[in-house]
Amino acid sequence: MKTALQEAIEDIKEYRDSGNADVDTCNAILMRLASMVHKEQDIITNAYLDGFVNSDATELKVSLVDYYNETFDTNEK
Repeated sequence: MKTALQEAIEDIKEYRDSGNADVDTCNAILMRLASMVHKEQDIITNAYLDGFVNSDATELKVSLVDYYNETFDTNEK
């Protein structure tokens, strides 16, 4: 599974590489989206942690970063 931002990044890269786009504009958009992915990761991992805190579980099955990387198919595994 990919997040919406990950899918948007892939779409922009595909469009940039098609030869029909302004490369500089696409690269600027990609840089902004990349910074937003870090914010998105924080939000998702915090939601995972909140779910843990409000459950009967006594320990996390995986680290927060591993949860994000495994769930959202990142290359940071």
